[in-house]
Amino acid sequence: LFFFEHAKAMLQRETLINAIIIAWNVVSSLACIFLNKIVFTKLEWPHGAALTTIHFYMTFLGLGICALLGVFEVKRLPISGVFGLSTSFAVFIVTMNLSLRHNSVGFYQVSKVVDTPFVYLIQALFYGVHYCTEVKVSLVLVMAGVLVVTTSENMYTNWLGLFFAVTGVTACSFYQVWAGTKQKEFNVNAMQLLLYKVPISALLLTLTLPLTEDLKAIREFTYSWQLIGMILLSSVAGFCVNLSVFVMIGRTSPMVYNVLGHAKFVGILIGGFVLFGDPLSTKVLTGMAVTCCGLWMFSYFKMFPPNPKKEQEEV
Repeated sequence: LFFFEHAKAMLQRETLINAIIIAWNVVSSLACIFLNKIVFTKLEWPHGAALTTIHFYMTFLGLGICALLGVFEVKRLPISGVFGLSTSFAVFIVTMNLSLRHNSVGFYQVSKVVDTPFVYLIQALFYGVHYCTEVKVSLVLVMAGVLVVTTSENMYTNWLGLFFAVTGVTACSFYQVWAGTKQKEFNVNAMQLLLYKVPISALLLTLTLPLTEDLKAIREFTYSWQLIGMILLSSVAGFCVNLSVFVMIGRTSPMVYNVLGHAKFVGILIGGFVLFGDPLSTKVLTGMAVTCCGLWMFSYFKMFPPNPKKEQEEV
């Protein structure tokens, strides 16, 4: 009886910690997105890939400060072991930016939804992770709701755009899965892994900036203190996002993080309506409602699986 009560208390504690980490990721992600939107639209500096690169250099600086303060212990890792993780992120960022350039916005948004079944396939084929039927149904609902919101009559693509979209989705899916498996493989925490992963990603993104950005426009832009301050604030939020992503995936799973991304998408729509006056049509509201139903189902059946013995992935 004592063991049962102790195990129950530990489970409740772990659930509470996971909830706090998820909330941290949601708040920091939404803050980062809306700060980026201010930088891109209000301050007219529309250089997303360059801003992401700055975020990673600032994240590396933040991790270095944390290591010096003794927040975590630096652990030596083989560069070859984290190079695939770092490369997958860089490929994801570059190809998704190129996908947006060569495809319509509608097709670009729909291609991002395909990330969910890709993560499922990678986990099932390479790591033996499976889900109960109820969780699968909830994933279908989430994707259907997001598709209702993002699809439009003006979707178009071409062979080059399709190549960038498929490459980006594949790289993003492997990145999400490896963010969790590498922590277990090397027996490290999120900060220890990020300390090696972040500088490699930052360097790769820097080398690919000529493909995704107008470097002359960046150099010749007149920078105000307001813009510099917003970029720094966005970088702080980016540091929190990068860290919370690895902590959350390490404690839960890539699929939990993936589904949470769709929840944040709904939050972005609501935030855009409240903060920037973006319209919410009946079609968008319907899609949001379907997505929220799927999110509730996913959360419920992951917390209370109908057949716990068959559930191979712990929340």
